[in-house]
Amino acid sequence: MHFVHVRGEGTSERPLLLTHGWPGSFVEMLELIPYLTTPSLYGGHAEEAFDVIIPSLPGFAFSSKPTRPGVGSKYVATLWAKLMDRLGYESYLVQGGDIGAGVSTWLAFMYPERVRGLHLNYIPGSYKPPLTPNTPSVSEEEQAYFDIVAEWLDREGAYSALHRTKPETLAFSLSDSQVGLASWMVEKFQGWSDCDGDMERSFSLDHILTNISIYWFTNSIASSIRIYTEGTKMLLHFTED
Repeated sequence: MHFVHVRGEGTSERPLLLTHGWPGSFVEMLELIPYLTTPSLYGGHAEEAFDVIIPSLPGFAFSSKPTRPGVGSKYVATLWAKLMDRLGYESYLVQGGDIGAGVSTWLAFMYPERVRGLHLNYIPGSYKPPLTPNTPSVSEEEQAYFDIVAEWLDREGAYSALHRTKPETLAFSLSDSQVGLASWMVEKFQGWSDCDGDMERSFSLDHILTNISIYWFTNSIASSIRIYTEGTKMLLHFTED
């Protein structure tokens, strides 16, 4: 398992575990490290510092590729718990976005005595109101939310459907072409960021090329999108139960 571990200044121990998603990697968190570990250099105080831990999801970047089924967000959460235990942290804070949001949520659910706090962004599937025979009909506000989600999925969701249902078919082409891989990933950075169509307003080319290069040189695009399939299996399991 690959991870970055930087201890904060001062004597207060506040471990913060950050988990990325797709098509991101640990590099998207690197610029945060000095602000979190040395706040005294940026107008804060040493006692506000964090110990920062940034692992790479299995099959992403320099972490090993899974060799068996079942390596979804829930399983990754158990790996993170083992990692934090080996680093000597009895309790910690967790933050995650996208796939990392699922991993972080599982951590808090399975290890509530260890997770001090949970922060999420870009939550897959988000939190939907319950839709069972015993619950009231959705409100106008909730229905408006459903309509927005449906419109977004219609416009942006094709990649996810392909990742979940035909990951190997896509992986062959993306593993064979640098241009294809870059196109598949860059489109997401442009479409999902607040850049008004100009990606370089939100990301430098060095940042984007570093992230793409990590996927390319580790040949990890196939193993990275496989986690979508595993997530679908977990969802079906919950539905059946």
